[in-house]
Amino acid sequence: MLKLFISQSLGLSMGTALGRLVGFFRFQLLIFLLGLSTVSDNIIYYYTLVWFLYNFFISPLLSGVVIPELEESNDYNFIICKHLKELIFYSVILFSGLLVIFLIPQLELFELGMIINLFIILLLMGFNELISLYNQFKNKYFTYSINPLIWNLFSLVYTVILYYLGIISANTYLLCYSVSVLVTLIFQFYTSDLKLKIIKDKFKTVRYQFHFKYYHIASVIFTSAIFIDFNFLKISAEEGSISFYSVLNKLPELFASFIAGTIIVVLFNNLVKNKIILEKAINIVIVLTLASFSLLYLIISHDSGQIINYLFNTELRFSASILLAITSYFAIFTICSFLVRASYFLKIDKSITLLLLLILGIKFYYYTQGAISIVEMINFNLVSYSILLLFSIYKIIKNNVWHLSYKR
Repeated sequence: MLKLFISQSLGLSMGTALGRLVGFFRFQLLIFLLGLSTVSDNIIYYYTLVWFLYNFFISPLLSGVVIPELEESNDYNFIICKHLKELIFYSVILFSGLLVIFLIPQLELFELGMIINLFIILLLMGFNELISLYNQFKNKYFTYSINPLIWNLFSLVYTVILYYLGIISANTYLLCYSVSVLVTLIFQFYTSDLKLKIIKDKFKTVRYQFHFKYYHIASVIFTSAIFIDFNFLKISAEEGSISFYSVLNKLPELFASFIAGTIIVVLFNNLVKNKIILEKAINIVIVLTLASFSLLYLIISHDSGQIINYLFNTELRFSASILLAITSYFAIFTICSFLVRASYFLKIDKSITLLLLLILGIKFYYYTQGAISIVEMINFNLVSYSILLLFSIYKIIKNNVWHLSYKR
């Protein structure tokens, strides 16, 4: 089991590590070229909006659901086609909602070009994730992990081109991003054993039926913490504040995304396939996460100003307490991400959803009581996700899915 886990993790980590590293360079390049400016704020905001909408409408339909369904079914094409129709259904709803917002002149939140951009990107990302999860189910871990590498390599190129052409904006940036997602979709499909003709024939016969899942809501709220912070900063804070907050988050976020894209993916896959017991999987996540983030804190707390200046070409320095809070938050977020991902499979998604709704309500109340600083945002996120972690583990133990034997 250990040998299999290591080989699968290495397969994932190669693609994931390269992808996250190039993604880090992409962010560096953006800040280096544009500085902490309105343009960089807009690009970061709308790029984050893409992922927020993806996590809101698309990811909950797939991430914790597709692999368990594939494991239980012999007709893989049926599962793929069912979720394709589901993705189209939700994407049309999203497009309609954004179009209504566009038609209200008082709001002035989106241009029509941006709405079309968002619709195309989210639809492509959904299709891509579905086929990628199928490849993951088939133990093609390196193939599954290659998406971010392709996206970020493309982004390095088009960021420079758009900048020197003098046409860099949130709209042009996202348009180029949609092309990179299309490339990964084609790559994922043609490296799978799925056949386009069979998918087309099966697609015509499959009927989509809406099924409410608490997991959808839990996944949405869980991943929205930083984006909600961005929105409050965009409304009330000064120019460059979103970029500043992003710089502060970037290194711990990089560590979190690497763990989530490697160890957590492999453990969840093996948990669903009954190849590892739950408490062993949780112990592995906790130990590796705490070790990784402890090392990160020791590195960045030594001289944060010099590290930030070297990485992002900007004069910023953070106190040890802020660095400890943001590092701790992302460590807890990483552990919780495994528990939330497994909540549908473990049948604890309803309880987690209700707690997250309570946290969200308190957050909006707290944030609207007056001007709120970035430090207060970080502390709130740290406390609320610590509660989520303790509550999730409590529910797992209470539901009698915790065993004391490590036989598997």
